[in-house]
Amino acid sequence: GIDESKPVVVYTVFPGWGEDGRIVWELRMAGIQDAKMLDGGWTAWTASGNEISQEVPAITPVSCTLSPYDESMNADVNWIKVNKDKIKIVDSRSAKEYGGSTDFGEARGGHLPGAINIPFENTFNEDGTVKSTAELKELFTNAELTKEDEIVTYCTKGIRSAHMALLMRMAGFEKARNYDGSFYEWAGDSSLPLE
Repeated sequence: GIDESKPVVVYTVFPGWGEDGRIVWELRMAGIQDAKMLDGGWTAWTASGNEISQEVPAITPVSCTLSPYDESMNADVNWIKVNKDKIKIVDSRSAKEYGGSTDFGEARGGHLPGAINIPFENTFNEDGTVKSTAELKELFTNAELTKEDEIVTYCTKGIRSAHMALLMRMAGFEKARNYDGSFYEWAGDSSLPLE
């Protein structure tokens, strides 16, 4: 039932991995531009006393023509290699992962050369809502990012980093891209350097 005629709102339960951001990132890459994340997700929705239901809605399939993927939102290994001297790389994993922990079966530990660590969790308030645009701008500028920078975000498998890339774009860092293959792919190729 998804097409370009109506907004699409995606939500999850806080805390999570940013799955809502990953889905919105995929929809926008495919041309569904009016896709949004519900700020605070299910937790905020229910805490505010909004209506809930246990009924499964009837879904009517629709015809939908997707656009070719918007590659300005994505980076792959080859794009990173070609552009390595003119991009800033943001590791959205935890400080522990950035420092070398391999808690999720990664082939090697560490981080991409020159990567700046901005943990995904740092973009949220305690109640699971996203920090204000001003707070996000401050978080990103304190990490020495500018709105003119070409930025590539990554995490373990492109979920937290998709969410981070969307938040960066929302805060005015419009050249942010998600590295979809992320650390699983990079660490799994022994020819690629790590720090």
